[in-house]
Amino acid sequence: MPDSIETTTPDGAHLRVQRTTSTNPNAKTILLISGLGGTAGFWKPVVGAMHPEYELIGFDQRGIGASSRGQATVNITQLARDSLHVMDALGIERCTVIGHSTGGCIAQELAVLAPDRISALVLSATWLKADPYVQSLFVHRRALLMQNPAAYAGLGAIMSYAPQWLSAHWNVYEAAMRQVPDTTEAQTIIGERIDALLAYDGTAIIPHIACPTLVVGSADDAIIPFTGQIVLHDALQNHAQGGARQARLHDFGHGGHFYPVSRTDDFCKTVTHWVGSQT
Repeated sequence: MPDSIETTTPDGAHLRVQRTTSTNPNAKTILLISGLGGTAGFWKPVVGAMHPEYELIGFDQRGIGASSRGQATVNITQLARDSLHVMDALGIERCTVIGHSTGGCIAQELAVLAPDRISALVLSATWLKADPYVQSLFVHRRALLMQNPAAYAGLGAIMSYAPQWLSAHWNVYEAAMRQVPDTTEAQTIIGERIDALLAYDGTAIIPHIACPTLVVGSADDAIIPFTGQIVLHDALQNHAQGGARQARLHDFGHGGHFYPVSRTDDFCKTVTHWVGSQT
């Protein structure tokens, strides 16, 4: 069972952290940063597959799940500061970071905010800058959130998984429908997170990411198309300095946007093989 820890940011956000320790004294520590949903629970299948070989840290982001909102403006830079705060609170000097979707944008910022603290990055189903497809999709999703939150929740689940997988695991859809953001507070928090991801542009910071980076995605992702991962990988490669940084691109081919859930074993095997190859 993971240890549940609470830490408070300077602006008063109470962050709920889940730490799954390892009995291996040489185990690498991995910080898991989730996407728009912002919950530590997103990573439950991954934690189950990667423990006890790794020490795994997840947390509910500000305003999400068991974490309170605090007073700071929500943007990708602030969410990266929150991630660093979690590392500080747990005494983590250096770790690998896996960020999925919006979490991948946060991970990019974190790698620049604290370059000496990040040994390697895994950027999953994420992007460098939202292209017209992603911009249009999230503008429409934001409008739907305010007008019909049940439709927002249902469509989000349908778009996040491959159709065959979701049909065979319909309990996942039903769980999403039990978490409809039908309060003004919930809609405001999700809305500001959508605004943050739409505003994110990592172009200027890419030259400053110096650690080895694995970029992964899926060709059938209907939320963040694989072209976004190609652009991100190419930008990392183009700005590599003197061979000090390695960047690798991997396409899972199928699994939808949430392939860490629908293809947990393949995701974990790919990630652990790459992380294990880094010194």
